[in-house]
Amino acid sequence: MRPRTASIDFGGNDLTIKRVSRKLGGFDAYLAGGGIRGVAVYVFGPDRDDLALLRDMEDGVFVPAATVLVLNEALLPPGASVRLFDAVIDDPIFQAAVQRGAIPVFMPRLEAAREVNRHRLGFIAAVAGTPGPDGTRIGPWNRGLINAWRGIMVGNNRPVMGYYR
Repeated sequence: MRPRTASIDFGGNDLTIKRVSRKLGGFDAYLAGGGIRGVAVYVFGPDRDDLALLRDMEDGVFVPAATVLVLNEALLPPGASVRLFDAVIDDPIFQAAVQRGAIPVFMPRLEAAREVNRHRLGFIAAVAGTPGPDGTRIGPWNRGLINAWRGIMVGNNRPVMGYYR
């Protein structure tokens, strides 16, 4: 049987994994028992309160070896420095995850994100000039911004690409 990939987004305030984990003796152990390799991806803005879910999951709920800590620059005020993430990065919760092997990555702001959403397109379709459901395409300037952003994302995520193989 060919390996398959699935993504489940529980959202920051969803407690499903926490409840299920207690019943199963740990969610990552349950997945591993079924031959499933879990990858945890956490997305952070500059607010230390964003660490609450990571803290809860790292308390034996879901602690897969493959963990990505995404510092999302789109959640910074326009023009703000990435130094605003320092409080999150320096927090003991974040540092403990990094010490156990979690990999932090930056996700740069994509100025053309509104256009992608407005045209209801994925990034690959947007860059290819595919028309959205309304029949219009994203212009060449925004296609260039998206393509550049995708290149940065590939570089930033190179350390975690092995997680998905």
